[in-house]
Amino acid sequence: MIVATLRERRRRHVGRRELAKCDERTLRDLCIDPGVVNHEVCQPFWRPPRDWRD
Repeated sequence: MIVATLRERRRRHVGRRELAKCDERTLRDLCIDPGVVNHEVCQPFWRPPRDWRD
């Protein structure tokens, strides 16, 4: 269980880092608000991602 938790937290960290690399055009193509992205990438790795598709 500990290993699974660590893997999940690592996946969140990497995912948020990749999301932060996206430019505005890419975000617009994905229909993602840049403000939501800014909020998400500032979250600590232990917080689960928010459903930004709402």
